[in-house]
Amino acid sequence: MTPTDHEALVSLRDYVDTRIMAIEKGIDIAHRAMEIRLAGMNEIREQLREQAEHFATKDAVDYNEKRLTIIENQLANIVGANTGKWQIAIIAGATVVTAAVTLIHMVLTK
Repeated sequence: MTPTDHEALVSLRDYVDTRIMAIEKGIDIAHRAMEIRLAGMNEIREQLREQAEHFATKDAVDYNEKRLTIIENQLANIVGANTGKWQIAIIAGATVVTAAVTLIHMVLTK
C-alpha cells in the first residue's frame, strides 16, 4: 500500500463518517419537528374535546325548535291574519327572546 492509497482510504473513511453524522443529525431534527407537530395536534384535539362538551344535542335542538314553532303559531293566532309591520316586529322580538332564554337555559343546565 502506498501512502497515497492510505490517504485516500482515510479520506473515504472521513467522508463516510461525516455523511453518517449528517444523516443522524437530520433524523434528530426531523424527530424534534415531528414531536412539536404532534404536540400541536394534541392541543387542537383537546380543544375540540372541550368544545364538544358545550354543544347542544340533536334532541335538545329538535325539542326547542318544536317549542319555538308552537309559540310562533300561538302568537300568529293571537294577532290574527291581518297583522301590521309593528305586530310582526313584536312577534319576531318575542321569538328571539324565547330562543335566547332557551339557549341560556340549555347551557346553564348542562
